[in-house]
Amino acid sequence: MGGFIVQKYLESHSALAGVLLASAPPSGIWRTSLRATRRHPRAVLAETLTLSPYRLVGTVELARDHMFSAQMPDADVERYFARLQEESHRAFLDMLALNLPKPKRASAPMLVLGVD
Repeated sequence: MGGFIVQKYLESHSALAGVLLASAPPSGIWRTSLRATRRHPRAVLAETLTLSPYRLVGTVELARDHMFSAQMPDADVERYFARLQEESHRAFLDMLALNLPKPKRASAPMLVLGVD
């Protein structure tokens, strides 16, 4: 969610530059959310009922599916999984559609690194 926060910050603040690493796109996370709903409907239901985005990545298997490639060694996935923590449900909703970034308002140059 850090890249989302950077995008929102740069709408109303100046900076020399912004860097987004694997950030939520300015168009929102609908595609990702629909994919998660198709692949893990119980995790999405749990997230919705508890308002806890952590439920979407709350097991090593879910975390691997959402954030890591199949080629990443299990030991690395488990090490990174152990560092995951709860995120803001409100920010999650903002990234869906409630408060999407407005890139035209940002004047700083941006470096965007990510994959699809």
